[in-house]
Amino acid sequence: MKRLRGVKTIICVINISLMKKALLISGLLAVSGVAAQAFEEPKTYPGASFQGISPNGNYLASSVFGTVVIYDLTTGVAHEYVGNEYGDPNYTEGLGNYLSNDGVVLGSTSSNSNASYWQNGEWLSLDTEGVVGVSNLANGITPDGARICGSLGIAPISVEHDQTMLSPVYWDRQADGTYGKYTALPYPTLDFTGRAPQYVTANWISDDGKTIGGQIVDCAGFVCVPIVYLQDEKGDWSYKILLKDLFYPEDVTIPPYPGDGPSYPSAESFMDEEEKAAYDKAYQDYVDSGYDWELYPNEADFLNEEHKAAFEAALAEYNEKFAEWQAASDKFYEAYYQVIDNAPAFDFNDVRLSADGKTYYSNASVEDNSDPFAWPPASTYTPWLINIADDAVTTLDFGKSMRIASVPNDEVIFTFNGVGTLPMEGYVIKDGTCTDIQDWLGSFSPELKEWLDENMLHEIESYDWESGEFTYEDMFVTGMPIASADLNTVALWNDCPWGMDYAYGYVFNLSAYSGVKDVVSAGKNTVAFDANGNLTVDGELTALYLYDLSGRCVLSAQAPSGSVQCNLPSGVYIVKGCTSTGSFSAKIAK
Repeated sequence: MKRLRGVKTIICVINISLMKKALLISGLLAVSGVAAQAFEEPKTYPGASFQGISPNGNYLASSVFGTVVIYDLTTGVAHEYVGNEYGDPNYTEGLGNYLSNDGVVLGSTSSNSNASYWQNGEWLSLDTEGVVGVSNLANGITPDGARICGSLGIAPISVEHDQTMLSPVYWDRQADGTYGKYTALPYPTLDFTGRAPQYVTANWISDDGKTIGGQIVDCAGFVCVPIVYLQDEKGDWSYKILLKDLFYPEDVTIPPYPGDGPSYPSAESFMDEEEKAAYDKAYQDYVDSGYDWELYPNEADFLNEEHKAAFEAALAEYNEKFAEWQAASDKFYEAYYQVIDNAPAFDFNDVRLSADGKTYYSNASVEDNSDPFAWPPASTYTPWLINIADDAVTTLDFGKSMRIASVPNDEVIFTFNGVGTLPMEGYVIKDGTCTDIQDWLGSFSPELKEWLDENMLHEIESYDWESGEFTYEDMFVTGMPIASADLNTVALWNDCPWGMDYAYGYVFNLSAYSGVKDVVSAGKNTVAFDANGNLTVDGELTALYLYDLSGRCVLSAQAPSGSVQCNLPSGVYIVKGCTSTGSFSAKIAK
């Protein structure tokens, strides 16, 4: 990824290992005399493809092939709406943060994408009065359910005309609990080329409902420009195009689009009836010959001198106009590609906002041409974080392709390597460090670490094209992670390459593993990490041992006291202290 003006790049190296079943840490805890909390196993959901979670973690939604399942985690009830992927009903979820804390779920019940919402077991329609197009979308909702953002079809979906087909809107909840008439948001009517954009969308909404994120999709449908809509203290709305210096560079002037080229004249249009009949007979002879190319008739050969002269004059005029059009077209596309070759390539509808509405998140792709025979060409993805106030950008480059999956709060970002990747893997980014999701989850509990090793490590079959043989390899298949704002509820789904299910989901209640301490005390003995990252020991210990969550001893000290040098990375460890009368063990966080 090239360094851009105003762009800060964080580069880390991920050490991904295919781990075997780890040493049982529970044995350490068993001898400690410390009461152990009963282990709560994560819940598994065969067939679930978790795409959304409410900020409070009470609701989850899965969407697969026109079927949506809404999970109420407070009651354990799953509301399933089975669709027909080839027709109606066809259930889909919204394209943004589409679940509220009080159980409103945005989506659609039709293949024509009607803007709908689910509440208390019922699908209801949002106001779309006066809209002439299709693909009306309800995409984002505030945590309290007070405001919904989306896009309405203002023209029929078509590529035959330069026209805007989607425009941004929002709906507010009324006193009676229903949602009122939509309010149109202001948006640019021209794209960076000076033409009508195909779509101007509203996908994601901040917690207070005053910042909405979307995209401007250019007239050709190739470039997705980030845009935010901002409501001021007076209630007035404006829009701001992000990264404008990249998509609308001052040093590039795009000339007017020349439109379609001139139409090539047809000799047939200059024929009289007799000439047309002769041509038709010759063409039929060509067909009857089995399409012998030597018999293929040239239309101009059937024209008399007068008609041929008229055709040749029309052809000369066409050639002149085509040359002018070609020159104008070349200038237009030279400038067009100068812009898109130097601007980030964001995916369509790839929009997220931070809860406070200060940061816009998306993923930029770069085509990977290392395999000339790959089709479609592979792409690598890098997350982009755009500061809405000043357009400052941070790219998260960890040496491999990854996309943002969830931004539960301003301290943690969940990413994954993309659907269809073998294996699908999730990651946690915090404090500039990228951690495999299974390692991060395992840090909450030794028992959870053991469960992950037993349940998410699979023997996967793959084909070796060089040897022509099938191979088998143990792989962690974690998948795409999403989480509640407090990180107490984490959901994963993957494409289940080890079985027959299309998807497989997991839900982790991390509040059940809250036994990590900053200070470990047992009787008169205390062990803690100090501000410098060293262990401080207060008491009379005969020995001290520190283990990581894979069961590896990373530190040992005999008769320790005071400060014990400890050069270890941040994380959760198991401390075991030995005294003259016994021992104690507990989890401790650095």
